[in-house]
Amino acid sequence: MIASKRFIWLHVPKTGGHTVQAALKAAGVELTPEEIAHEGLRQRELRDPAFAVGDRVVVAGLRRLPHWILSRVHYEASRAPYRLVSREMLLRGEFFERSGEINRADDYAAVFDDPRITRWVRLENLQEDFVRHFGDLLDGRVRLAARKLRRFINPTYVSYIKDPRFFFTLDELKALYAANPVWAELERRAYGGLWRPAETTRTSPAPLTQISAG
Repeated sequence: MIASKRFIWLHVPKTGGHTVQAALKAAGVELTPEEIAHEGLRQRELRDPAFAVGDRVVVAGLRRLPHWILSRVHYEASRAPYRLVSREMLLRGEFFERSGEINRADDYAAVFDDPRITRWVRLENLQEDFVRHFGDLLDGRVRLAARKLRRFINPTYVSYIKDPRFFFTLDELKALYAANPVWAELERRAYGGLWRPAETTRTSPAPLTQISAG
């Protein structure tokens, strides 16, 4: 979580949150970093009773679930001790934290299941959504900040096949969303519907060797 006098910016890992933060700083926006980067509003309120959203606009970053879980699984697999998820875990939206704890996409989505979040910046539409949702909050600096987004976005160093159609059949995609109903609801709010490919390239599961360190 980072904040200014006019807005609060929330994000979970692998949704472009630090990229947006860097762009805001580069454009000269005065920000107050919070101690826990991926903290939600309710978590902050429990930790700090003096915290109040007030009349600030709350903006959050989001990503399509199939793309997010693949990114998170491969990112965690690229770091020591290089834990490899099972296919069953992947289909449930589960992954290993670096600590070895098994976490799930919906555990992160629950942080954002809050009606006070009124604007969504979709990673796949990062620059467009940034301008739309921060335009009235940055006192004329939104274009400068948006230009900085290009500078801060770098290709991931983790090499893996990024097309969900390689890893999931259509039925498996439906099962993934069903296993993560909170994320599915947030995605509907932000995108107007769930991700569905025009066609899938697979009718059988992808080999586990594709879910590994890059």
